[in-house]
Parts: sequence; structure tokens; C-alpha cells
Amino acid sequence: MLITKEQLEFSVFCIESVALQLNIKGNQVYSLLSDKSDILYGYIIQNYEILHTQSKDYIVEDIVEYMKEEGVINNKILLQRKYSRIIELFSEKKRISLEKALDIFYRSELYQEMSEGISDMHCRSDNYLAEELEQEYNQKNSGTVSYMKTENDEFDHGK
Repeated sequence: MLITKEQLEFSVFCIESVALQLNIKGNQVYSLLSDKSDILYGYIIQNYEILHTQSKDYIVEDIVEYMKEEGVINNKILLQRKYSRIIELFSEKKRISLEKALDIFYRSELYQEMSEGISDMHCRSDNYLAEELEQEYNQKNSGTVSYMKTENDEFDHGK
């Protein structure tokens, strides 16, 4: 298949943007899009006229979703990459080693919720989740339990 210069530039943009999103190398994404599937030529280049008018976020999200549908990547791989990014961000925020951050993450309630799919935590941004981990860590290490009273709560004052 012959491609234009614009399609070539767009293909490189897509490959590198998806690589950044998945936290893997461009040559790995290229292999997934061209060797393990026909997504590069059969979807990205074939739909260039429509895709190149969209935002970067939309394009990357669309390609990653298509990769999932085609079975090229699975949610577990994406979740593992997300875990790594959260741990790295948490390490930077707390100025602790990656090893310590790894230990804290895998012992956290946040990890439990994400790994068991209990909540939609995996849909949140990496920064948001790193902050959630930091709050959980700070709360566990402060020795205090916070309680927020809602308008539906009533206290029994021994009446």
C-alpha cells in the first residue's frame, strides 16, 4: 500500500502518541499495529481523512480502544502500566524510593479496589490516583480516623 507524506507523518504521530499513553516503546506499538493486526493500514491510514481532524486525546483513545477490541492489548496490560505510573508519581510526591512506593501501593486499599474492579478507579487519571494513594497513606500513618458527618447522620448523645 502506498501512503502519502501526510499519512506517514500521521502514522508516526499515532504510533508515538499511543506508545506514550501505554508507556511502551514506539517499535512495540508499531508491531502491535502492523504485525499482530492490520490496524495501522486497515484503520489508521484508511481512515486518515477523518482521524487527522480529531484531537490527540480522541485519536489515542480511539486507537487504544480499537486495539482492545481487536485483542491486540488487554485491560490487564493497561492496568499494569497504570499501576507503574501511579507508583512512580507517588514516589515523586512523597520523595521516597520506588521500592518503598511499590510496597505501599500493593498494601493499599486503592490497589484492592482497582485490582478487583470494585470501583471505577482505573478510569481516573494517574495524578488523581497518586493523590488518593497519598491521602490513604497519610491517613494510615497519622493514627487518626476521620469521620465526616452528613446531613443524614444523627448522633446519639445518650438520650
